[in-house]
Amino acid sequence: MKSNKIKRKLKKRSMLFIGLLLMVTAIILAFASIQRQTEVFEGEEKKLTAGGADMLETRFQQANSSIEMEFHPDDNDEDVNQNQTVVIQNNDFEVLKNITLPFNGTKEIELDNQAKWIRLNTQQGNLTYQQRITYRTQPYGLLSIPAFILTITGLVVTYQGKYQMKVEKKMKEHENLILWASIGGKKNDMGVDVL
Repeated sequence: MKSNKIKRKLKKRSMLFIGLLLMVTAIILAFASIQRQTEVFEGEEKKLTAGGADMLETRFQQANSSIEMEFHPDDNDEDVNQNQTVVIQNNDFEVLKNITLPFNGTKEIELDNQAKWIRLNTQQGNLTYQQRITYRTQPYGLLSIPAFILTITGLVVTYQGKYQMKVEKKMKEHENLILWASIGGKKNDMGVDVL
């Protein structure tokens, strides 16, 4: 009889403990899921010929993007000492930036999120460029799903453990009341109910 009571008490407390443990685990997973990490994407070096246009890398949302460019004149280019112009455009082909490149020099510029196209405004020569994008990710974002499930499960298990404790307490009070009534509700010499 006593061992059954001990088992029930341990079961109630273990349910509370398990429920709280599940919720603590869920909180840890939730915090891990919102951690952000900075990543750098370096595009391959591309070549753009005179008068040509190319689409820039745009798959990363809210990223900081820069582009490093170098102009190379053709061997038979007579205007070899002139600066060359590179144009950055958006999707509607509106000019966002006009960049003047020095002859055989490199230049790095920052791009905004509207930049979609790069165009070389020359009759001869070519341009090599490489785009670098710095963006933020949440690599553990999917941990929010088990965190949600563990939270709900932990709440249910904790509630069941508390409910069982309340039921046990009420049953014990009820048993004591029945026991008191069965012995006639006698009082001792000091006026205290005797069970």
